[in-house]
Amino acid sequence: MNSELKDLLHSVMKEELAPVRLDISTLKSDMASMKGDITGLKSDIESMKDDIAGLKSDMVAVKDDIAGLKSDMVAVKDDVAGLKSDSETVKGDIAAIKSDTKELKDGQTQLREDIIQHLGKFTEQITQHVDDQTAVLNKRVFVIETQMERLARQ
Repeated sequence: MNSELKDLLHSVMKEELAPVRLDISTLKSDMASMKGDITGLKSDIESMKDDIAGLKSDMVAVKDDIAGLKSDMVAVKDDVAGLKSDSETVKGDIAAIKSDTKELKDGQTQLREDIIQHLGKFTEQITQHVDDQTAVLNKRVFVIETQMERLARQ
């Protein structure tokens, strides 16, 4: 009886334990699959960490580039301000040159008028002098001719 009971118990346990063993086997298979998935996830996380580290490095480089661009922009703004200042100086110089040119043109016009006026005066004086000298010479020639006629008559 003992042996029968033992066999009966054994067969009942086998029947009852078969689904449990099947469940355990399925659980072991699922755990193995999960371990593989976890290993894949860990690998993906490590890859993401590397990507994040690369992004951080790239962000530092971008920040440095932005700082350089800001510095360059300040230099460009200073250069533009200098150019504006120089442009204003050039505009002032051009205005001064225009003013000086007008003065020169006005002076040249006045000089031309003065030269014409003085040339007229000098021409008149030269003509007067020539006429005076001619009159003096004519008087001398007349005196000499008169004396030659007197001498020729004697």
